[in-house]
Amino acid sequence: MNMLKAGGMVIVLFAVSCASAETVAPHCPAVDVRYVGEKADAVRLRVAIFSIINRGEASIELPLERNSTNIIHGRYASTEQRVLNDGAWEEYNPNLDEMLAPRKTMAISPGQEKEFSFDVNGLLLNDRRPEMEYSIVVKAVSGCVYRSLPFNPSR
Repeated sequence: MNMLKAGGMVIVLFAVSCASAETVAPHCPAVDVRYVGEKADAVRLRVAIFSIINRGEASIELPLERNSTNIIHGRYASTEQRVLNDGAWEEYNPNLDEMLAPRKTMAISPGQEKEFSFDVNGLLLNDRRPEMEYSIVVKAVSGCVYRSLPFNPSR
């Protein structure tokens, strides 16, 4: 019986210590992300081009694909959709592929603007519906998450 109480006490202490552990949220600089067009990459895959402007006071880093100069890593970006100007964003064509971890990053200093490419989860290959709008969500190395302005490549 005493063993049972002691075991229960350990579980309670563990739960309390986990609950009281302090987490520190990263300071996320203000960033603008917008769709600027599309192009064919080196292997003729259609990719969307996005502009990113760092309006904050700290640099940010975006993870890139292993052999790329500016293609954002597929695990650090996703495409979402919604009916034009209405409703909540829903994931568009989730990426379920296994991917190797990124080895490169693109740094964006305060006040700097850069462009990066993303395959927008196949959006440019599939039917582009004019009644929908799309947005990408990118995650920086720091854990900060940024949403692009809404866009529709069919217009």
